[in-house]
Amino acid sequence: MVLKAAKIINMRTKQLIDARNTLEQKVEERTLEIREAYKKLQYTQRKLIQSEKLASIGTLVTGLAHEINNPLASVASCAEGLTGRLRTILEHKEGCNDKGEWEVFPEYLKIICDETYRCKTIISNLLNFSRQSEPEFIRIDINRVVNDTLSVVRYQSQIKMQNIQLNLSEEPCEVIGDPQQLKQVFMNLIINALHATNDHGDISISTCQKQTVVQVIVKDSGTGIKPEYLGKIFDPFFTTKPTGKGTGLGLAICYGIIDVHGGRIEAHSEGTGKGATFTVTLPLAT
Repeated sequence: MVLKAAKIINMRTKQLIDARNTLEQKVEERTLEIREAYKKLQYTQRKLIQSEKLASIGTLVTGLAHEINNPLASVASCAEGLTGRLRTILEHKEGCNDKGEWEVFPEYLKIICDETYRCKTIISNLLNFSRQSEPEFIRIDINRVVNDTLSVVRYQSQIKMQNIQLNLSEEPCEVIGDPQQLKQVFMNLIINALHATNDHGDISISTCQKQTVVQVIVKDSGTGIKPEYLGKIFDPFFTTKPTGKGTGLGLAICYGIIDVHGGRIEAHSEGTGKGATFTVTLPLAT
């Protein structure tokens, strides 16, 4: 009787061990599947971020072309002027002693150098912004990220026609995050504000520290958002722009980036024609 009971116990024990091993194997398989799915999701997100980044850069092309053409026109004009004066001097050697002919050379050369370096700075800022890189979470000052983003956006011709107020917190606003991804968020919000105001109205960008969080607030006095759209505005492919004018991914990408950073992004508007406010909230670095 005891022997029979022992056999039953051994059999049950073996069954339990087999069941446990099977369960552990299935858990391990599911874990690997989840990890693989997560990796694919991260890869897809990076691709979407880069895609939207390129789309955002596309909106800058017209402004950048205009901005670069201005200094290049100055360079060309000065170079032509110097060439003409030098030709005159060489053709009339007696003019070599005329200081008036030579005095413009330093001034024109300075303009050429200044405008050339200006073009270099514009292109450098754009390249730094558009460079694709793996997410790198480091301790950063959100005020600096906002300023770096504006250094790119300011080359849009529209920005010169608007009253943009920058109110950065005097308190440290440090967060743990990826600078390039956060720049992409602020880039989208600022460009959206520019489009909403349509070359008119006001835009304000402010930062503040509230207890354990840091906030970046982008506010405009533009077209506003309909109440029925507020709940959809962060949905992928949702856009109120005409066909061909928007991908509908910008705010969805922003939402995803901020979510990965452990924060939140919120939109508020009183309705059509009453402007909009976007608030990005991130955990304060400790």
